[in-house]
Amino acid sequence: MQTSARLGASTDGGDVEQRYGLVSGARWSSGGIVASAEISRATAIYGRQRTYAATRSPTLTLMPSVKSENLVVSANQTLTGNLSLDVDTLFNRRRSMTSFASNVAGNINQSGMRTSYANQSFAIAPTLRWSPGGDWRLSVSGSYGRDRTHYTITNFRAGTATDSPRNCYCNGALAGEIGGDGSLGDLPAGALKIALGAGYRLNRFSRYAGPGNAHNVQHNQASSYAYGELNIPLIAPEQNSQLIYRLTASAAVRFERYPHIGEVVTPKLGLIFAPSSDLDLKGSWGRSFRAPTLLQQYQARSIVLIAPSIFGGTGYPAGSVAFFVQGGNPALKPERATTWSTTVDFHPTVLPGARFEISYFSVDYRDRIVTPITFVTQSLSNPIYRDRITGAPSPAVLAALLAGTNDIGNFTGAPYDPAKVAVLIDDSNINAGRQTAKGVDLLASYRLCFDGGVRTLTATLDTSYLTSTQQISSTQPVLPLAGLLFNPPHWRARGGLDWDAGWWGMTAMANYAGSISDVRFVPVAKLKSITSIDLAAHVSSGERGPIGHVEISLSVQNLFNAKPDPIRTSLFSDTPYDSTNYSPVGRFVAARIVKKW
Repeated sequence: MQTSARLGASTDGGDVEQRYGLVSGARWSSGGIVASAEISRATAIYGRQRTYAATRSPTLTLMPSVKSENLVVSANQTLTGNLSLDVDTLFNRRRSMTSFASNVAGNINQSGMRTSYANQSFAIAPTLRWSPGGDWRLSVSGSYGRDRTHYTITNFRAGTATDSPRNCYCNGALAGEIGGDGSLGDLPAGALKIALGAGYRLNRFSRYAGPGNAHNVQHNQASSYAYGELNIPLIAPEQNSQLIYRLTASAAVRFERYPHIGEVVTPKLGLIFAPSSDLDLKGSWGRSFRAPTLLQQYQARSIVLIAPSIFGGTGYPAGSVAFFVQGGNPALKPERATTWSTTVDFHPTVLPGARFEISYFSVDYRDRIVTPITFVTQSLSNPIYRDRITGAPSPAVLAALLAGTNDIGNFTGAPYDPAKVAVLIDDSNINAGRQTAKGVDLLASYRLCFDGGVRTLTATLDTSYLTSTQQISSTQPVLPLAGLLFNPPHWRARGGLDWDAGWWGMTAMANYAGSISDVRFVPVAKLKSITSIDLAAHVSSGERGPIGHVEISLSVQNLFNAKPDPIRTSLFSDTPYDSTNYSPVGRFVAARIVKKW
């Protein structure tokens, strides 16, 4: 049995975390069981606790308060000599809350919104395994899961609080698969191996807002699939070829069928060529397919009413309102992609413990599912979004949109009047015309061993460079994504040293995220790159005595408290920094103790 406790907090305030865990299990001659339970608590981080948010969004929740309990149980039992049963189960319960005030004073009771969430999920996955003989393995597996996320939105207006109905995203999933793998025969270089399988999935999506509520949604999505894969050894080291040390090929194909969406066959090819024991050259090519999720299709619509100037609009009469819509789209098509990559893996035998790996990858997406307006503040000023804009929408169109949601944020300071709506902005999910991502990953590591391997020093460096573009439709230009606000930076890196002396050790890691450009406004703003340092140390007691089998660790993340640059915001609910790439936690100090019994 093992018990653990972890306490930590951000030095800037908020995110005070407590985590307590228990792992226990038992074994018997024909099987075993292990269970892991964890309870965690974390306080919220509010805008007033961070210098880059305090004056603009003091009550905005930058990181929600969270309470959660988790339980995982895994069991296995041999039924006969070649038949066994595995069962994995998971239970999770989580509560959280977010809020913001829509006024400079930060008084949520006068104007603002609070959202409370309560989530509970459960899953079970049994697998029956049979070994009929040789190296063949057959299995029949299944899974069932359900997820219930209840949430309540409280709107505050002039000191009056109004609660929405208690909504629920109530989802479920059921799946079954039969598969097997083994050798078809022997080639001169080794066994020709094959893997085959087929399965069925059923996903259920439901949004419930009370009996008879017009906003209730319930949909199912079923799919079936089959796959096959071959691993073909062409040349093996044992053959002592003078030109090639090892050559292995692989080929795979997958068939998927989604009723009312489509059918697709996706192939994948791979090759590993090793001219020597020190060097591997790897390549792969494949196509992939992803059906739209039920959430992307039927996500509840949200509406914001606010001045057109927030979206870059000019020349509108005083008192005009912009009607901004986001949400699901039942007409979405599947995403498709073509992917290929190549890798050089150098691990010289003359330098044990050293490894150098460089990879290039390219992904070409078609019909990528996205929200079409990349920068909301340019919705009315950038002509590339004109197909998402409707001027002077009719009251009937607005009424139909309002009838499909109760998630409405009115930031005009006045009651809703359809006659004052000057423009409709539709940012609902769509299939983007094209999206590409290309990049290079570099991984280097070197391990030195001392005293026969009792003590080790390991140095690692992981660096990546990314470029990506997106074209919403054939009539729009190809625009960059990587390196822009709310998209990954071009450069990322992580590297450091790890010293392990058995009973004690230390780790120091440096993290780098490249600069980002904010092109939403003129002039373009350049957000600085961020470098943070993480430190950790641990010490273990011996195996005897009352404090035996105890490990204590201390860690500091973001030692020098590097902070993101602030960005311009239009709404009080907007985080005033790039929340996609940066965290509001700052410097975080934690201590952990683990005891084995």
